[in-house]
Amino acid sequence: MLQNAERIGCRKYLTPSSLVAGNPRLNLAFVANLFNTHPGLAPLDEQEAKDYGAVEDFDAEGEREARVFTLWLNSLGVEPGVFNLFENLKDGLVILQAFDRILPGSVIWRRVSKPKAGAGVAPWASAGGDEEGEDIGVTPNQSTLSRFKAVENTNYVVDLGKQNGMHLVGIQGADIVDGRKTLVLGLVWQLMRYGGMFLLLFLVLTRMTMKDEHHKDALAAVKVERRPPHE
Repeated sequence: MLQNAERIGCRKYLTPSSLVAGNPRLNLAFVANLFNTHPGLAPLDEQEAKDYGAVEDFDAEGEREARVFTLWLNSLGVEPGVFNLFENLKDGLVILQAFDRILPGSVIWRRVSKPKAGAGVAPWASAGGDEEGEDIGVTPNQSTLSRFKAVENTNYVVDLGKQNGMHLVGIQGADIVDGRKTLVLGLVWQLMRYGGMFLLLFLVLTRMTMKDEHHKDALAAVKVERRPPHE
C-alpha cells in the first residue's frame, strides 16, 4: 500500500510499522493528505450546487480563507456544524469548542453562557437548524443567546487566545459578535495555526518514539544473536 502511495506522490507520515500499529492520528494525517492530493470528486452538477449552496454562501471578502476555516472547524467535530463562518461563530461557542479540542481542558465551561433548550432565535444572529445539541447544551447554529451573553463568551475567546500566546491586537469579543470579517479571519487563522503546531509536534514525538522502540528492538535482537549457546 505504501509503495502504491509513493507512486502517486502521497507517501507521508506512515511507515510500515506505524501502519501495522494502527496509530489513529498518523492514519488520519495519511488519509487527509491522500484525499487532498487525489480527492477523486466530480464537480457538483446544477442541482447539487443548489442543494449545497449554503456552504458556498460567502462574499468576495475573505472567501477562500473562510471556506478553509469552515472545513477545518467542522473537521474538529464542533457542534453544531459551521456553514457560514461569520454567522456561526457569533456567540463564541464553536470557537471555544475548537480551543477545547486543541487544548483539552483549557476552557472552563462553567464560565461559558449556553443557550437554553427550546429558546428562540436571537435577534442579532441568523437562524440555525432544529436538532438538539450535545455535551455542553449547544443548539444548532447557537443563535439563542442574548447579545450581552454572546459578548461575554467571545471576550473569553479573546482572553484564551492571549493566554496561549496568540497575537490578538485590536480585537474584542464584540468584533466577533458583529461579524467583522478581517478580525474573525485573523483569530481563526491563528487558532488553526496553533492547532497545526500541536499536531506536528505530536507527529514528530510519535515518530521519535517509534524510532527509539525500533532501535531497542534491533539492539535486543543483536544481543540475542550474540548470546552464547547453552551447554
